[in-house]
Amino acid sequence: MKGAADCSRAMRAVQNSTHLFGQESMIRRMAEEDVEAAGQVWLTASLAAHDFVPASFWQADHKTMVSEILPAAHGYVHETAVAIDGFVALGSGDRANFMGALFVGPDHQSRGIGTRLLDHVKAMRDPLDTSVYKQNHRAFAFYQARGFRVTGEAICEHTGCGEYTLRWTGNPEPATATDGADATAE
Repeated sequence: MKGAADCSRAMRAVQNSTHLFGQESMIRRMAEEDVEAAGQVWLTASLAAHDFVPASFWQADHKTMVSEILPAAHGYVHETAVAIDGFVALGSGDRANFMGALFVGPDHQSRGIGTRLLDHVKAMRDPLDTSVYKQNHRAFAFYQARGFRVTGEAICEHTGCGEYTLRWTGNPEPATATDGADATAE
């Protein structure tokens, strides 16, 4: 039945394709051959968005991201005819509703790619959980604008930085006075 699976995959790719700034683009399942490109997107976006974490941390973690984390994730890439410019990675098993990564290359941000990737996984997972560094104000605002609510706070065990845990549900609960209150104070 390999032919049927290939046909089904091709149909999903056509259904998920669109024109973005005059270029054909699509969201598709991350394949093994995409991991290195997705890892490069992760590295450049992490360096740009997380200047409060030493660059050496991201550079050292790149190998683990490419060799262990991305291959184990349930990932999707956004690609044009030129390259992969963003990706999203979901967990598996009891963490299947956790979005561990949503990254768009710095040169491709503010073009709707992150929103398209997020909408793609929202259609598959409800609720959807993630975390974001408190100091990453832009990402925090992105998630809030798309219906995510703060469910907790923690300290990242890898960087020592504060982070919010967030949740999106298809049936959003009313915002409370404490949702995101700390973000405006920083």
